[in-house]
Amino acid sequence: MIKQIDEDCIYLQLTTQLNNKNLKLTNKDLVDGRLKKDSLIVVPKNFTLHKSIMIKKLGTVSKEKMNIVYEVFCSEIGCNNKNL
Repeated sequence: MIKQIDEDCIYLQLTTQLNNKNLKLTNKDLVDGRLKKDSLIVVPKNFTLHKSIMIKKLGTVSKEKMNIVYEVFCSEIGCNNKNL
């Protein structure tokens, strides 16, 4: 999740297909939780879900990695990065 607005949350897609140019996410980037495989954060493939339908939390991404994600995401969609 990159942002919560009331009961809705904005998420970015993850994929284990490591053959594109998006942001790599590994277990080293998590402060808790665990990924089964190294993954890519697909930017700017974002989507919104109501927090009640979130099935499972995979982990918490480190602040350092999230700053990189915000920077890349905002660069792609043209927003002002103030941690969204």
